[in-house]
Amino acid sequence: MRGSTKGRQGEGSRARPWARAAAALVLAVPLVQAACATGRSYRVGEREMRGENYDRAVLYLSRAVAGKPDSTRYKVALSRAKQKAAQDHFVKGQAYVHEFQQVV
Repeated sequence: MRGSTKGRQGEGSRARPWARAAAALVLAVPLVQAACATGRSYRVGEREMRGENYDRAVLYLSRAVAGKPDSTRYKVALSRAKQKAAQDHFVKGQAYVHEFQQVV
């Protein structure tokens, strides 16, 4: 009986590196996907900024900052998008006020 137990331990230790590699792969894939999603959110946010879609830029850049909160680049881009969105809303609001005053 003892001999068979040792044999199993020997077989199990040889199988373990494959199991560990598989487990590492299973854990690594979501991390890589998350990193790709964060980078994609940043790129889409920048594209929305260039298209002057500031609210959508804020949405995507917020996702990028949430995925990588230590990134100064992402935080600055989000801040810039928020500022542009606020300015855009202010200008549109002023236009509506002016239009309303002409009607009344």
